[in-house]
Amino acid sequence: MAPKKKKKSTAAGGGAAAVKAKKKGSKKKAGPSTLRVLLGTNESIIKIEVSDELTVGELRARAMAAAAAADDGGGAWEEGCVLRRHDDDALKRGARTPSQLEALDDAALVGDLDVEDADPPSLRLDVPRRPSDPPEVPFASRVEARCAHVLAKHVECAGNVSRRTGDESALTKGAARGELEALRATIAAADDPVAAFFAAAATRSDCASYASQGDLGNRGRGRMSKDFEAAIFALPINGLSGVVDTEVGLHLIMRLPLEEAAPAR
Repeated sequence: MAPKKKKKSTAAGGGAAAVKAKKKGSKKKAGPSTLRVLLGTNESIIKIEVSDELTVGELRARAMAAAAAADDGGGAWEEGCVLRRHDDDALKRGARTPSQLEALDDAALVGDLDVEDADPPSLRLDVPRRPSDPPEVPFASRVEARCAHVLAKHVECAGNVSRRTGDESALTKGAARGELEALRATIAAADDPVAAFFAAAATRSDCASYASQGDLGNRGRGRMSKDFEAAIFALPINGLSGVVDTEVGLHLIMRLPLEEAAPAR
């Protein structure tokens, strides 16, 4: 007579099923201990200690308090602030700009948001936008930017020949900086700073782009010098930089709206 087969144990005390049950029962979604949050239009970053059980409303209150303490919002952090999800899928969710991101529900738990301590941060704290705020930078502009610049050559820079005049510059670096700082003040005080910048680039820039009023067109990240690129991406649309120093000379930079691609024929 054939020996009886032993029944597989399904008790929690032993056997493969028990191991699986134990693993399943012990699996707990671990929430971030520190969350990075972007602050409004200036996009400075705060770090907040959190737990899975924290609600979005409580997190929002902590973020507002941290922002006010750091004065990163110029004292604007008050009721009306919202937390928004801010990640690589923003464009897929139909948000062209940060203020179009959907506000998170205050009753939701942080542990259910599926965010982690990452760079870039996954959440953004926003105040309601005001007419005086700078234009928002679209999400597409985080990897591509358009700018115009005024280049001032000087005796210490590489390739010290103006593409506008064909002559070498006799300016010291200090004199070139002083000239651009004065030019910046004039542009900033103009009724139409963008038009004033274009006019200045056409008449003063030592770059070949003077012929197009300094406009360099759309440029992707990694195609410019490090300092020049950093200055562009730190600016809002139509924002004006300070004097930027690179090996080819000194620059004033204005960030412009991206040029839209020509429709396919």
